Amino acid sequence: DFTDYYQLIIDMEIESSMDYVIDDFFELFPKDELVTMFEEMYTSPDYDIAFEMNKLGNFSKIIKVENAYYNVFTNFSAMKMRFNNTETIETKEEKLARNREVEIDLKESFGQENVVFDTETDFFTIQTNTRVCAKSINGTTGWKYLNLEKNQLDILKKIIPKKVLKLM
Repeated sequence: DFTDYYQLIIDMEIESSMDYVIDDFFELFPKDELVTMFEEMYTSPDYDIAFEMNKLGNFSKIIKVENAYYNVFTNFSAMKMRFNNTETIETKEEKLARNREVEIDLKESFGQENVVFDTETDFFTIQTNTRVCAKSINGTTGWKYLNLEKNQLDILKKIIPKKVLKLM
């Protein structure tokens, strides 16, 4: 299931990918607004973005909380981004300086070892290790997913049981 979901993200089929998101999330953030936001983000002239196939690991045991089953795992994936200057014409030196600034910012956000800049293509490759919550009503099929970002803990507490969040 998660591989199908992630393939939709790679293919930038945003609306279809939402079928794999934990439904409770849409009580806080309407699905149509999320689709619009992601479509705008993926088609922005300010940058090019692409996702690469992932590996999964560090699975927790499946636990039952109330009327649902949960599993937490790590999604090891890569994202490629190229930032475009759409406002002005820049020299090679200005472009290099801009990319250095972006590289510093990305390394601060994702970690020094997780960001690589390709000077030939101007793409940054960002390795991410994201904890993911999987939820199923029967514990075997129909899994739906939500990234567990520590900086979004207040939101997550509203829709993911505490017992599951402890597995982050």
